[in-house]
Amino acid sequence: MRLDSSLIIIGFAAILLASAAVALHAQQTEGIMQLKITLHTDKEAYRSGETMLLSAELSELVENATVSVRGIMDSGGSYRVQQDYMILAGSPKKQINFTFNMPSCYGCAGISPGNYDIYAELSGTRIANATVAIRLEK
Repeated sequence: MRLDSSLIIIGFAAILLASAAVALHAQQTEGIMQLKITLHTDKEAYRSGETMLLSAELSELVENATVSVRGIMDSGGSYRVQQDYMILAGSPKKQINFTFNMPSCYGCAGISPGNYDIYAELSGTRIANATVAIRLEK
């Protein structure tokens, strides 16, 4: 009988620990999701070779993280718009500006005219992401 009550106590303790871990994970996830990125471009449509100005605005000051921008994948699977920006500890940022030259949209370049999404992701101790749509024209 003594062995059975020990197993019950151990089982109850394991359930309590598991519940606490789930509650802690949910609390951390809620904190992570509060940070937001908003993307803005200087215009909606670009011609081959034009410059695109992209602004990534963060909902609060962030440091010790990386903002990665990706978009316009060619037929070979490579992103033609791609850049990482490291936000260093001690130098918090709330806005990061990127400049990209639009790729040629001809058959030999592996890119067709059309609509494309540009993605941004913040990674580090906090996580957030955003998308903005653009149109690429000849």
